Amino acid sequence: MTLTEIIKLRRSVRRFDTKASFDHEAVTRALELAMLAPNSSNLQTWEFYRLKDKSRIAAMVPLCLKQNAARTASELVLFVSRKDHWKARCKWHLDHTLQEIEARPEDHKKLNKSLRYYGTSIPYFYRNDFLGIHTIIRKVNLLIQDIRHHPFIRWTSSSDLRVSEADISMIIACGVGLPEGIYNERRRLPYDQVVFDLG
Repeated sequence: MTLTEIIKLRRSVRRFDTKASFDHEAVTRALELAMLAPNSSNLQTWEFYRLKDKSRIAAMVPLCLKQNAARTASELVLFVSRKDHWKARCKWHLDHTLQEIEARPEDHKKLNKSLRYYGTSIPYFYRNDFLGIHTIIRKVNLLIQDIRHHPFIRWTSSSDLRVSEADISMIIACGVGLPEGIYNERRRLPYDQVVFDLG
């Protein structure tokens, strides 16, 4: 089966077979692939928490609005955004870049861009302080960029990030689906209502 066929067969299942055996390794493989997804500045500020124990799953059911999918799941996966990990992720990139420079000195110029990006640019946008001084500096910089007619990213304050230190962005229920767990026909908006070709 091709990836396209798998995606087209995918449905939101609202009820799972609680007696069927479930391949938790399939979730491992899916998460390994999910970790290859594009993400902002390749910071990979995500974490995935897997709950397989029935008592842990039961404790999460109220947070999932007592939905059948959560109640009957063999596993729950919590997708967590971790904005607070940006410093550690930058350091990880910087360490790897320094190792690459050592291994491939002929690529030093190209790899220097990575050093500047993770050593200067990302800290510039992510760093905040109690007095808001970094925010003021960013706002003044953006004003200057606007005056010079250079469009620039409008991300200036911590509130613009719209993410606290750790936010659960999604909880996915996993299990062996029951036919009655698919409540309706699949409904998707037409392509031209959500995709806009700007040329």
